[in-house]
Amino acid sequence: MSLELTQLLEAVSTIRDELKELVEKLDLILGSARIDTLKSRDGEALGKAYLMNRSATIIPTVPVAEGDPAVTRFLIPKVLERMKAKYGIEYTVENRDGKLRRLTVLNVPQAEYEKLKRAVEWALEKASARIRDPGGEASDEK
Repeated sequence: MSLELTQLLEAVSTIRDELKELVEKLDLILGSARIDTLKSRDGEALGKAYLMNRSATIIPTVPVAEGDPAVTRFLIPKVLERMKAKYGIEYTVENRDGKLRRLTVLNVPQAEYEKLKRAVEWALEKASARIRDPGGEASDEK
């Protein structure tokens, strides 16, 4: 076997071992995380919420337009900004290609997580309905 091939096999073995270690760490992390499926009133899956160490990450699985009123006029000012003032949370809203991609909320008090989750469910349901049925009943604000 050539020296080059031996070095390549050693590198592959090292990478395999490092990947195995990373997978084990990821399993530990996900095992300690609370994972909730966000659902509409009729049971449609809207997204996933991951809560770990007082940090919540919400990833919609339904389309939500960037700048939708359910997010910009309800969720951000009436929920997140109030939680920021009252509990000192920090949040980021990540959009990509004109759609809501992710919402990250840091320092969520355990007692407030369910309220946050319900508010996000409402906003995702309204916003995704607005995309599916522009001008329909989802146009009503809370």
